[in-house]
Formats: sequence, structure tokens, C-alpha cells
Amino acid sequence: MKLIFYGNQKGNWIDKLIRWWTSPLSWKLNGDWKYAPSHVEILFSDGLMFSASGRENKARFKKHNPKGKAWIRVPSETDRASEAIVRLFCTSLAGRSYDYAGVSGFALPIKQDKRKWFCSEITTRALQQLDISELKCLVPHKTSPLDLLLATGAEFDSKFKEWKIKPLKVLNELGS
Repeated sequence: MKLIFYGNQKGNWIDKLIRWWTSPLSWKLNGDWKYAPSHVEILFSDGLMFSASGRENKARFKKHNPKGKAWIRVPSETDRASEAIVRLFCTSLAGRSYDYAGVSGFALPIKQDKRKWFCSEITTRALQQLDISELKCLVPHKTSPLDLLLATGAEFDSKFKEWKIKPLKVLNELGS
């Protein structure tokens, strides 16, 4: 199982707006906001991906081949039982509506709609089904794709314009 983030200067105007809006001021000033992610998915070991998609208006599973520099990949050290827990949670939310208003909750005081989801909210909540210490402090409906990527321990190298990635480690009894 991996987390995959869409970013690295690719996408439409909405992707660019999300990158700019959720980036810290220093990134906005030096141009690093262009390398922030605008979307996140869970990629299961069988190649099936899960997230909430504004393009498809719902939370869904999808077969997709995320290749190229547009995708930032964060591996996780999970076993089959841990992956099954995350997949079961995702299955329970598949088909739920996309939360267009909730996306602006990164910066505005928007009330959470518990029936609707956006990508980093649903992904964070799914991963919180496991005991991943880096993600415990995140509030899913206030978590942007950049927040989630940084919480995994990833660091952006501003000089070389690239991400340095660390694998997520599961600490519960289901992990190895």
C-alpha cells in the first residue's frame, strides 16, 4: 500500500489554486508552491486506488496507472491485515459525495459535513484506522494534501526542487 500525491506542477487551474492556497507564505514567495500536491490517493497492493475525487464527484475506487513526475509516491510498511483494515474503511465510504465546500475548510471556518468527503480528508481518516504516529495529530477535515505529505515525514528540497520521501511505518500489533 502506498500514498500517491498528484502535483509537481501538473494539473488544471483548480490544482494550481489548491497548491497555492495550502502552501506556506515562504513557498508562495519563492515559487515552491508549484511543487505542492493538490490531490492524494491510496494505492493498494493490487493496483486499485481510493480517494474522493472532485472530477468524479464522489469517493471511489479506481484502476489507474500513476506514472511519471506528476505523482509523488510514499510507500508504507504495512502488512496484509493492516491494508485490509484500510480497504474495509474505504469500502464503507465508497460512493459518498465529494465535499466541494469542505475543501475551502483548509483556510476558512467551514463546518464539516460528515456525509461528504474530499481527498486528503478521506485518506487521512482511512490511514488513521492504523496506528501511524505521524498521522495521529491530524484533523482530517482540516488536512490538505500538502499537510498529509509533510506529516509522512517528506521534505521538499527547495534547491533541487524535489521531494525527499520516507516510508510510513505502522506501529500496531498487525504490523510486522
